[in-house]
Amino acid sequence: MMSGRFLSVVSALLMIAGTASARTAYDMNQGIVSPFRTVAEKVVPAVVSVEVTRTMNHPELPGFRFHQMFPREGIQEQEVPGSGSGFLIDGEGYVLTNNHVVAGATELKIRLAGHDEALSAELVGSDPDTDLALLRIDDPSKRKYPYLTLGDSDEAHVGDWAVAVGNPLGELEGTLTVGVISAKGRSELDIRGGAPRFQDFIQTDAAINFGNSGGPLVDIQGRVIGINAAMNAGSEGIGFAIPVNLAKRVLRDLRIHGNVERAFLGVAPKELDTHWADYYGSDLEKGILIDRVSPGEPADRAGLLAGDVLVEFDGEELGDLNHFRLLVAGKDPGDKVKIRYFRDGEFHDKKVKLARFPESESGRTTPALKKASPDHFAGMRVRSLPPSSNARANEEGVFVVSVEDKSPAKEAGLLAGDRLVEMSSPQFDISIVTMDDYTEAASRLSLASAIRLRIERSGRETYLLLDLNED
Repeated sequence: MMSGRFLSVVSALLMIAGTASARTAYDMNQGIVSPFRTVAEKVVPAVVSVEVTRTMNHPELPGFRFHQMFPREGIQEQEVPGSGSGFLIDGEGYVLTNNHVVAGATELKIRLAGHDEALSAELVGSDPDTDLALLRIDDPSKRKYPYLTLGDSDEAHVGDWAVAVGNPLGELEGTLTVGVISAKGRSELDIRGGAPRFQDFIQTDAAINFGNSGGPLVDIQGRVIGINAAMNAGSEGIGFAIPVNLAKRVLRDLRIHGNVERAFLGVAPKELDTHWADYYGSDLEKGILIDRVSPGEPADRAGLLAGDVLVEFDGEELGDLNHFRLLVAGKDPGDKVKIRYFRDGEFHDKKVKLARFPESESGRTTPALKKASPDHFAGMRVRSLPPSSNARANEEGVFVVSVEDKSPAKEAGLLAGDRLVEMSSPQFDISIVTMDDYTEAASRLSLASAIRLRIERSGRETYLLLDLNED
């Protein structure tokens, strides 16, 4: 029989051996550093918090119209704070973020990573059509800032690592989440954060939450491949980022002009579906159908007609409407491009000199606003019927008195006699009671590619979509 002392010695030896084994296992992991630690060290210092203040009118109360109950001068304004993310793109203090983070802001501040102080910032320029905005820190110290390198989103592939950095919920500074690129080229999405006109999103499963908007999506080397824009409205684990290659040209124009000067062909395009393809015959399998040609614009001057089908633009085959819009938008005004189109059973080639998109010519107006005064917006003429003591509620307000043929208003289904109740975009909802309201709405929504109208017709309210897209 073994003595108690012998058993104690054996137990001690076993414990020592176990400890040594554990230490050996621990030592085996020494020197192995997560690659994401390196990414964090490189990226987090250049990611900032964008703090905004918006001045908003007292909201309309349910059951009655606030403007009708109280004079406009009696409306109470209140300051509403908000926040998002952004990142430094050079040592001079330029910050890239989302337009929807700063839209409507009356005050902008930037908080650097690891700093308590918030620095004033100015809006250099914004582009709602891609949901991008460029800010610059107003810093008297003229310090040099850490900044990120812009990579090449075309070289990023599905399955590659993707790292999102930002400030979710407005307070969790420098949060890093890891995933992969799930898909590329996503468009026509219903997403939180707004729906920009030009969509070519990178999809990722790296967590993107409220407050992450405007932060960078980087590769395993810490190079920016996208700008985090939104999380999906109905799903978890799906986020979207604007490709950095799309942002590069936008940045150039924002820095020089404060807005983006895009090329303009002057057509209303439609995707060629199977019914139209069958109509044109077996010679044509895909393309972009011209639904309307704007008089006097490049397409018209080149002899293109409604009913023509575009099959190539500057050497690239066409088949996807979003791809076509991105190709046109990616050109500069004045560029000459070769267009191949199908008409009457034959293919034809034309050289077209692109014009400047009308919203760029005026700086801040849409083609519809450029062509018409606010009381004749998008092909609808309106007038105001002022309140009177014997008028019923639905006999007061702003009414449509005429609608032009082949106009956005006509396409939306608007009719003479309709009363405008509200005009809205993903960023703004504006109630329409007086012509002042209408003029304000036309101004604030001037950069929208589509406007939702709430109208009253025959005693009932309904919604219409006013599509201002014209490529």
